[in-house]
Amino acid sequence: MTRPKRSLPLVLVLAAGSLCVPCHGASGDAWRSPQVVRIEGGEAWMCLSPLYGLMFAPAEKGQATHLLVRDGDVILAKDLSEFPYRSSDGPALKVGGDKTVTTLAGKPVALSLEQEVGWTWLKEASPEQMASLRLVKAGPEPPEGVDAEPLIKKLAGANAAIDLIVTDADALGPLLEHFDPAWLSIGGASLEKKHWAALAGEKRLRTLAMEGDEEGDLPLLACLSNLETLVLTNWHMEKAGPLPDGLASLRSLVVFGGKMKDLACLGKQPRLEELNLMAQKELTDINALAGHPHLKTVCLRYCEGVTDVAVLKQLEGLKWLAVPPATTQQQFAEIVRDHPGLTVLEASNCEKITDLAPVGDLRGLEALVVVTAAPPDPLYAMKHLKFLAVFVEEKEGKVKPEHQEMVVRLRKALPETAVVRVAPMCLGSGWILLLVPAVALGWWLAARRRRPEPGACHA
Repeated sequence: MTRPKRSLPLVLVLAAGSLCVPCHGASGDAWRSPQVVRIEGGEAWMCLSPLYGLMFAPAEKGQATHLLVRDGDVILAKDLSEFPYRSSDGPALKVGGDKTVTTLAGKPVALSLEQEVGWTWLKEASPEQMASLRLVKAGPEPPEGVDAEPLIKKLAGANAAIDLIVTDADALGPLLEHFDPAWLSIGGASLEKKHWAALAGEKRLRTLAMEGDEEGDLPLLACLSNLETLVLTNWHMEKAGPLPDGLASLRSLVVFGGKMKDLACLGKQPRLEELNLMAQKELTDINALAGHPHLKTVCLRYCEGVTDVAVLKQLEGLKWLAVPPATTQQQFAEIVRDHPGLTVLEASNCEKITDLAPVGDLRGLEALVVVTAAPPDPLYAMKHLKFLAVFVEEKEGKVKPEHQEMVVRLRKALPETAVVRVAPMCLGSGWILLLVPAVALGWWLAARRRRPEPGACHA
């Protein structure tokens, strides 16, 4: 297998929707192993979570595929609005709808209010339809002629606990007067004192996605006593500073892009279990991981500067590991030997890994993602896998014959395994555009507003 030589089409990523991770925190539960879910409807699926990151499972429209998901993970498709998965949905999903309303088994689960058609749907929706919604994406402002307030009140009356994507910080306060989300994504503007004051009153809030490049914001995270999952986009550590020590409930930290050379910026987080660092191109030193002994997940996808991974040996409880691209064959073999309890292992764009045989010793391994220079031969004997993702290269819209043959052989040899085709991001000079979908990209491009004042939590 070889790594992809070209980037995925930008339109595919931009069509995917906004940057999302689990809509509901773990709330004290033990680390959860992901499950394999069969999904049909739509095309070019991907899943976003603190662990799985960005990974496509291409399929022709109408063809079923499989994703590796946990409760609350957000599922996207090229032609649908994103929606959060719930374990009660079961192992097989039939998804329909369009970019405005996504349906699951015929019931609406996600609504976009970015266009007038979304407001029209809301105006005509029944209480039962509104109650089944899980996620609403609000645009910067309602279209001209739309009287939004009574429609928002109508929705809140039927479903006040709905989760939100908000692209205008000034809309945050009014929305939080009506809704009590467990998950919230904020983009498009910097947070001011009044916005942090509104957030501090949200006791159900478990997951927050925000920018990490404004002075004064990160210390105010201490306001959110129940925050379990934090997503920071474009974390500029020298400007925004480190995380405040002692975020007592924080269990999952996800960082997409940004500038950090080491991990001292993580601070002291007593309950941190999951750490996903995506495309930290300046990161070279991960030795601070030794100060987080409870980590069960470490994902270093596209962290190209990380070459010394010796500290991973000290993290004896690892269950999910995504190794950095520079991982050598020797390091790979040592990592596998040192972590016999791994449930999920990812090796994406790892050109120096030339032999997958060591993975055969991981008898408890349930899911494997491989994009390496190694031949696939050892994979045919890994019948204990539930999920296997392998890279396939396309040329002129068609999968290369040898890659298609490999997938067919794997599916025949592993009848109980979901074998999927994936195309991990190929990060070149335009990586930042490919890495994050449209809303997150808007966070970077939006004009900066006034910065929050120190101590805004205590207003």
